[in-house]
Amino acid sequence: MKRGTAHADMGSEIIDTQRPEAVEFVIKALKESHLDKKAYLKKVVTELQADLERVRNRLDNMYLDKLDGKVDPAYYDRKNREWRREAEKIQTKMLKQ
Repeated sequence: MKRGTAHADMGSEIIDTQRPEAVEFVIKALKESHLDKKAYLKKVVTELQADLERVRNRLDNMYLDKLDGKVDPAYYDRKNREWRREAEKIQTKMLKQ
């Protein structure tokens, strides 16, 4: 690659970095891409937080039903394990974001 040029679009184009408008174009494109990625990640994390809250509410409600004798202990134990595993998976996904 010659000095003063940069590859864009996986090498399909060469941008002349000597021209200020070309540099500005690249900077603008990178900023827009970054903003898109930030918005996407924020959306994903918000959805995961809502999923986690839903599972925690289920666990809380099921526990109250168990205390009130509305739920069979074996059923409670099975659903408790299932929902705790689901909560752990959601938390793991959140950590990866």
